[in-house]
Amino acid sequence: MTRHLVWLILGLCCGVVRSEYNSSKQKRSIGPPPPPPSPTPHLPPPPFHRLLFSDHELEAAIQQALSVGHLELKEQRVLDQLFYRQGVDEKREGNNKKWTNVHQMANFRWLKRVSYSEIEQALVSIRATKELVNILKTPLHILKSQPNLVMIWRKMSRHICSPRNPVCPPPDYPYRTADGSCNNPENILWGMSNRPQKRYVPADYHDGVCAPRTLDKRGVPLPSPRLVSNVIHQAAVCNLQDKRLSAFAMQWGQNLDHDFIDTPTLKGHDGADITCCRKENSPHVRAACFPIFVPSGDHRFKSPCMSFVRSVPGLDDLCDLGIRDPVNQATSFIDASFLYGADKETMDSLRLLKGGLLKINNLGYFSADEDQEKCMKSTPEDYCMKSGDNRIHILPTLATVQVIYLREHNRIATILGKINPHWDDEIIFQETRKIVAAVVQHVAYTEYLPHILGPATMTKYGLYSTPKGFNTVYNPAVNPTTANGFGAAAYRFGHSMIPGEVFLYNHKLQQKAIKIEYSFNRPTALMDDFGRGADNICRWLVRDGAAKSDRFVEPGVRDNLFLDEDGESFDLAAVNIQRGRDHGIPGYNAWREWCGLPIAVHFGSGPGGLVDLHPDAAMLMSKLYRSPDDIDLYAAGLSERHMRGGSVGPTFACIIGIQFKEWKEGDRFWYENMFLKTGFTLPQLNQIKQYSMAKMTCRNMNDPEVTHNVFLQPSERNPLVPCDSLPDLNLNFWRQFPKLANPFVPETMLFTGLKYGKYV
Repeated sequence: MTRHLVWLILGLCCGVVRSEYNSSKQKRSIGPPPPPPSPTPHLPPPPFHRLLFSDHELEAAIQQALSVGHLELKEQRVLDQLFYRQGVDEKREGNNKKWTNVHQMANFRWLKRVSYSEIEQALVSIRATKELVNILKTPLHILKSQPNLVMIWRKMSRHICSPRNPVCPPPDYPYRTADGSCNNPENILWGMSNRPQKRYVPADYHDGVCAPRTLDKRGVPLPSPRLVSNVIHQAAVCNLQDKRLSAFAMQWGQNLDHDFIDTPTLKGHDGADITCCRKENSPHVRAACFPIFVPSGDHRFKSPCMSFVRSVPGLDDLCDLGIRDPVNQATSFIDASFLYGADKETMDSLRLLKGGLLKINNLGYFSADEDQEKCMKSTPEDYCMKSGDNRIHILPTLATVQVIYLREHNRIATILGKINPHWDDEIIFQETRKIVAAVVQHVAYTEYLPHILGPATMTKYGLYSTPKGFNTVYNPAVNPTTANGFGAAAYRFGHSMIPGEVFLYNHKLQQKAIKIEYSFNRPTALMDDFGRGADNICRWLVRDGAAKSDRFVEPGVRDNLFLDEDGESFDLAAVNIQRGRDHGIPGYNAWREWCGLPIAVHFGSGPGGLVDLHPDAAMLMSKLYRSPDDIDLYAAGLSERHMRGGSVGPTFACIIGIQFKEWKEGDRFWYENMFLKTGFTLPQLNQIKQYSMAKMTCRNMNDPEVTHNVFLQPSERNPLVPCDSLPDLNLNFWRQFPKLANPFVPETMLFTGLKYGKYV
């Protein structure tokens, strides 16, 4: 090969190092406990080991480790500046308006400016942790068990520590905070935005701290994610349409994902987008890069390198010793933060501050973002919208779903303002937000999730909502923080449901098709038909099917994700596999063991083998991996036979089921809880429980008919029906008869209907 490629792989936090500790096989039998009492499996505490080091020796070691962390951070800053000056890393500004595939990926994996200082603190802390493990030649779990070492570390690392200390509202405040903090009065950071994701299974980093998983259990390099994608996820023919699920199910599922997880990637100098593939030689190694190797002879990608930037690490709540855990910029709760934002500043910027309304234009769309360079505009009518979710334009179908919720918020707020003219803007807004979040929860657990997990998993983890009345499930011991393996692998099952084209159906059901690769980051489809694009997209979402949920991924996203004008793009399946390795996600067997499922000791599909995989998939796995232990979770999970009535196999069903159980039981504001101060009255709750996504769609889109369940395709059992035939949300049950001056204290609020509940 005449052109040489720079593999810019992992300098600071961390190089690819395989430690003896990490490579040792320490199998534990860990299975999710039967619910109740606790939804989260826990590891047994490691045996206590006392270090034979004096405090003076520990201080010297910690000082040396911190110095190494600071030095390497400084070196990486210099490298970032160098690559920026050389034009390798670029910002889309000035004369540079070109939307490369790298820019599009970075735009999707956006990073909040407020996070920059915490990122550097996290990088220094993680690198120092790795160095301390090396200096003391002691595994991390033993170091963390030493009280004197932990105390010395905290004292000496204060300069790189910005502990989170949110100011909680009064105990009787009836509404969620914008950032998810203070949901649990005893653990006020649980579920808060901008915190590290938690783990169900211990990380599998090759150095035990932060280096990506690149070698198998025998020390041999794992197969290229692109190779795995070509072998496992490439369809031999055009992908089939799902027999049950509608395109609405695919798109609503992605929107739900944006409610509880948002993992950014690292940035270069002054926020420049990092490029990890270079055509010329370079001696430099970059901390942020973990590029994907493209096998020779690939049918789509001619360059041997696919750029891949590592996820941003989160700063430990106490700034303690720890491994690299990705940050989550979203709140971990199902709280409609995709609409309202995950911090108060964003929420306030979206509000009209009048009548409890959100900002909206005359087309019924979100108002314009201050940054009009964050989407790809093709016509004079195009503009970049500002939602609570910065990723709104990733697909026009996603924007359509968010527009439904925007219109629903303002519809409800308008009615509440009319029936309660004494309410001010703040009360109307918060009451409306509370209703919308409850409806999202109700739709998720009663209409959407049963078709993903199937009835057995729904029952096993207690996920069904009751048809009527309260169902108090709050458990303050449950940590609802979004889990790494869930977000980086299991919930990405929906990527196989993405169709190859987006359709628009006008009021006469005449169709217009847009290839999926030409819809990324573009608002053009929404502005189609004189601004009626969202209504036309919604007609298609309701009436047509999603791509079949299986191991195959559409070429539009497997070969042409974020396609740019130069023909450069990404492979979504390969990116998912590489993201799992970047995050230290253990292999398939580790998750099977954790879920209490039989592990595989060979590649056959019979007993002792890959029993839940299709036989053809099991055979293909044997051509890629040396051991079932090494199989990437995403690739194997997507290849499993589905649970009866569901759209995922047993392993993904386990991970997804446990996560949704924790969001239900760990949320003090869960809509079914019989809590007077934070919940609903019984009549209000029953109104929410009779409401549906179908009725909400009817209320906010120009379509006279819709299916009973918009997540299922039209059929004899799920026919298109007139909108007026569906149960509505009667907001008269929120009518308040003024009695005392302070309506924020529920005891002084007399709603129509009786009061139920206990104090929280």
